[in-house]
Amino acid sequence: MPFTITSEAASAASSRFWAKAQISAGGECWLWQAATNRDGYGVIGTGKYNGKERMSLAHRVSYVLHHGEIPEGLIVRHTCDTPACVNPAHLLLGTAADNVADKIRRGRQPILVGERAPGARLSEDQARRIIEILCQPNPPSNTRI
Repeated sequence: MPFTITSEAASAASSRFWAKAQISAGGECWLWQAATNRDGYGVIGTGKYNGKERMSLAHRVSYVLHHGEIPEGLIVRHTCDTPACVNPAHLLLGTAADNVADKIRRGRQPILVGERAPGARLSEDQARRIIEILCQPNPPSNTRI
């Protein structure tokens, strides 16, 4: 189960959050100016858990600070497609399925078919050759592909 950011945890991180967010005027993205994860999302410590600093995604902290807690089962999505953005006007709740649909609609989720699909075992040429052989009137039983 993912770590839930409570209002208390977000409030405790508030001063550090504001020091690390580059606020822009005119509805622009507010870019995170501190640590990021490998996907470019900002991260910030939001308190201790089992003696270790708990890191949270900065856009989730921004959402909690501005809109309240995130209901279980929902995620915080970006309308701007900028992982480092923490502008609350660019953040909205949704499901993981909503997020995937956003990625597909915006052209950021390649639809992998044929030999580009992760589980592909044959090249497209091999698949075509098999179809040609099987569509012959009397396909040979021991043809090497």
